[in-house]
Amino acid sequence: MFNQVDGVTRKHLARLTADGAVDAAFDPGSRVGGTVFDIALGWGRVLAAGDAGVVALALDGSRAGDFAPPAIDGDVFAVALQPNGKIVIGGEFTRVNDVTRNNVARLNRDGSLDESFDPGVGPNASVHALAVDRDGILIGGLFVTVEGLSSRRLARLGFDGRLSRDFMVGSGFDGTIQANVTLINGDGSLANNELGMLSLNGPVYSVSELPGGSSVFGGSFIKRDERGYNRFALLDYLSSVQPPSLGLLTGEAGYRLTVSGAAGQTYYLEFSGDLIEWLGLSRVTIPEEGTVVIDLGSAAGNRYYRAVYRE
Repeated sequence: MFNQVDGVTRKHLARLTADGAVDAAFDPGSRVGGTVFDIALGWGRVLAAGDAGVVALALDGSRAGDFAPPAIDGDVFAVALQPNGKIVIGGEFTRVNDVTRNNVARLNRDGSLDESFDPGVGPNASVHALAVDRDGILIGGLFVTVEGLSSRRLARLGFDGRLSRDFMVGSGFDGTIQANVTLINGDGSLANNELGMLSLNGPVYSVSELPGGSSVFGGSFIKRDERGYNRFALLDYLSSVQPPSLGLLTGEAGYRLTVSGAAGQTYYLEFSGDLIEWLGLSRVTIPEEGTVVIDLGSAAGNRYYRAVYRE
């Protein structure tokens, strides 16, 4: 919760430019009430989740006109977007739009409850982290059961909301695991890793991946006796996000751009004539076969293309 950033009035939510200055082009005014716990970007909107529920803003900070904030009887700690625009929320609540939903729910793009996503009795305590991948929705938090079955702190739900029995975390997480951060395989088993070398002596609250092999950790850990890091750590050569591969095909009808990557991953395609100014071209989600083809027509002059991953 904050009311100012670098002397500029911004209530609970702000956007910074690349040099760290407050972005004057994004002003949410008083549209966000209370503490913001998580943010998701996509479909031309900014989703802010907190103790006032979920709000959707346009990219200039104005209220998104196609979204009606749902009535939620508790805090929302996490929000994630599916590739189809549906919105997954996690937190400490029991009802969404007067329908029972324990700590996890999914919204349609307009903010209404998606009743096709039904987690049943759901997790028995709060959900603090969400991630969407091709196999479903990962939830992390303080729960020890989901749908009455043991799943300590971490579980995977299907896209229908039901607990995935193929994701097994064994006895799960009970306190500190490898100095507050570890790596698991897609089936929930522990992956061989040396993340303990980071010597993080406090909780890790956020992890962000950079395609190509880097991960950023943020939390309340501090450096002691020249070991560890102060609240922020960057680790190279560790990322689950596969960098995309671009190719160019020529034919009688003109040019076609191929984009290959991990199935289900979404990239933003951009083009440039000078490698300095980049303009948006399209947003693509990689299909099951691993490659999508974009018809470029007959391009004139030199043109460069890139695929950008954004969380």
